[in-house]
Amino acid sequence: MNQRLTIWQVGEHPRALGGIEQNLLALAHGLRRRGHRQALVHRADEPVDSDWKAAFDALHPVAEETDLERLAETHPPDVIVVQRPFEPWMIRKLLAMGPVVRVVHDHDLVCPRRHKYFPLSQAICARPAGFACLAHGCFIGRGADGGLTVNSVRERLDDIAAHHFVDRLIVASRFMRDELAQNGLHPERIHILPPLPGEVRLTPMPYPVEEDMVLFVGQLIRGKGVDLLLEALAKLVHPWRCVVAGSGNMRPELEWMAQRLGIADRVQFLGRLSHDETMDLYGRAAVIAVPSRWPEPFGMVGIEAMAAARPIVAFRVGGIPEWLWHGVNGLAAPATDVGEFARLLDWLLADKKLAVDLGANGRKLFEERYGFAPYIDAFENILFQTVASRGVA
Repeated sequence: MNQRLTIWQVGEHPRALGGIEQNLLALAHGLRRRGHRQALVHRADEPVDSDWKAAFDALHPVAEETDLERLAETHPPDVIVVQRPFEPWMIRKLLAMGPVVRVVHDHDLVCPRRHKYFPLSQAICARPAGFACLAHGCFIGRGADGGLTVNSVRERLDDIAAHHFVDRLIVASRFMRDELAQNGLHPERIHILPPLPGEVRLTPMPYPVEEDMVLFVGQLIRGKGVDLLLEALAKLVHPWRCVVAGSGNMRPELEWMAQRLGIADRVQFLGRLSHDETMDLYGRAAVIAVPSRWPEPFGMVGIEAMAAARPIVAFRVGGIPEWLWHGVNGLAAPATDVGEFARLLDWLLADKKLAVDLGANGRKLFEERYGFAPYIDAFENILFQTVASRGVA
């Protein structure tokens, strides 16, 4: 199909922050090469990275509903792709302006805490939004200043209700499709499309047989489980060292924890790194650790590890089992089972042949299942289907 679309991409931040922004920018470049005209609708007063200006035909800051209304009058879209709505009224407003494709990257839509695990027990929540949110105290939050706030359950329910009228939804895993369906959204309108950060052309580096580095890449927040990783590392028998690449509000606590566990001399916190620096670390790592406490909607780090031909040890949570096949490209432990996580790390650090084989299997899976061009093809087809179903282009 040679149809060229005018697309609004709706995302909060016009700069590199995390996985959502990474995927949005890669998608924008891919669709631009297909000839589609794209505008980024973003929160007002946000700094804009130069490479984002190059990816879009126009950038439109939005602060109020009237900003969106004026934009619809002057630059009407053929289709609207909502990566992250940044105002409570946004979805309902956008539905009146054109066909809407909503990309659900995380649990924010259905979870007032956003993390999808209970605050006291830290058990993963398998309940729909509603009474369980109240019964388990998930309406109690914590603000940036550390004070208590209220997470509105009613706002989540209203937002879910608005999404009943969205034309298409895209999620990264069957786990997320089932989560949305559990909350009453129509499964037949939910498409599964794992995200990609861009055209990953990482040539696998030879496995470092003499290296015992355990690598963690991600945000230093409670849901990512770096504290669980440190507990596991303290139990290892085989020699090891650990590199933690990422930033977040838990870093001071994690550094203190490493000191308390007596392993600070073997754990290196590098902070947030560039893409090239991170890829270099993958090449030097013996094993990639994914100790997530929260149910990962997908877990992009796994795809990067597979591209680098490195074995993975992870907790079996959320969408991770859909790309981590135990005994094929890595090893999986039950959720938050630190003892088993440590045993699996020890196993891979000691058995280099197994580590090499799992890494090679991962690279093969990456090449077979996670190509960038097929991803753009699939996304573009969803856009064409959405426009055709509304008959607007």
